[in-house]
Amino acid sequence: MQRVPATIEEQLILKAIKEECPWESLPKRLQATLSSKEEWHRRIVEHCIKKRLQWNTCFARKICKETEYYEDLMRYLRKNLAVRLISGSVLSSIAATLHQQSTRSVLYSICF
Repeated sequence: MQRVPATIEEQLILKAIKEECPWESLPKRLQATLSSKEEWHRRIVEHCIKKRLQWNTCFARKICKETEYYEDLMRYLRKNLAVRLISGSVLSSIAATLHQQSTRSVLYSICF
């Protein structure tokens, strides 16, 4: 079950992320709510990771590099989801494979 945004600002932030709105186009009200452009970027990446979106189809692709995104996604999955159930040896082999193959294809083959 997903949490409903508690405030109007949170709802507006979520809407702006879904519409892929750049910092410069955000309403002043939202810019005031967020502390900086970096905070806006952090919220975008966090949203995409929580939704487990592929980098090449989400707003995060305009904010960060693919490898950074998938490394953050792996940290999130390890902390919050089923990847922590995989044994350490399997995670080691995944890490080795990440250096040899596309990060995207490896993550999606094990997580989804």
